[in-house]
Amino acid sequence: MKRFLLIFLWLVVIIHFLKDITQDLLHIPTFLDSFGNITENLSWLPEWGQEVYLYGLGGLSLIAEVVLIYTIPFVVFNKSTALKCRLIKYSLLYLVAFFITALLLDPRSVFTQGI
Repeated sequence: MKRFLLIFLWLVVIIHFLKDITQDLLHIPTFLDSFGNITENLSWLPEWGQEVYLYGLGGLSLIAEVVLIYTIPFVVFNKSTALKCRLIKYSLLYLVAFFITALLLDPRSVFTQGI
C-alpha cells in the first residue's frame, strides 16, 4: 500500500512540477493548464514581501518537488536511506503548508469565500 501511494504521489508531483514550469515560469500554454492555477492576491504585502513569497517560498516549493521526484523512486525500489525518507517527509510537509497558504491567498478559493 505504501508503495502504491508513493507511486501515485510521484506522478502527481511530476504533473504539478511540469505545470509549474510551463504555466508559471515559461508561460507556455499546454494541456496541463486544464488543471487550473492558483493566483494569489499579494497586493496587501509590501513589494519585498511579494518577492519573498514568489521567489523565496515559491522557489522552495519547486526545490521540494525536485527532491520528491528524485527520492521517491529510491524508497519505492527499497534503496532508501533514513535521509531520503526524512527528505520526503519534510518536502511533503512544506508543500502541504505552501499549498494551503496559496489557497488562502487566492480570492477565488472556497476557503476565502466561505462555503
